[in-house]
Amino acid sequence: MFPALAGARLAGRGGDWGQADRAAAAAVELGRRGAGRVELAAALLTAAATVRTAPPPIGAGAPDGIAAAAALRTVGQAWRRTVTLLSLASWCADQSSTGCRSGRV
Repeated sequence: MFPALAGARLAGRGGDWGQADRAAAAAVELGRRGAGRVELAAALLTAAATVRTAPPPIGAGAPDGIAAAAALRTVGQAWRRTVTLLSLASWCADQSSTGCRSGRV
């Protein structure tokens, strides 16, 4: 998971947003397969940061194919944010049912 996480962060800093998105998604997927809570949280935060810091899609003056790709990217970003928030909410709900609020974590 950590090579994918590092790759996402490096690609984001280098401005390669496509590679950053793919690496962050891979880190989250690998994190969900058995990493600890802190590692999964790092992967989710990196994925969210990648989506938030990517430049906006190409505007309305673009040719139809590029405009359609930009629209799909916007939908994909919204979907990733929703899935990330739902995953985080589910994790928090699991933790609150196991005593997270009482400090027994």
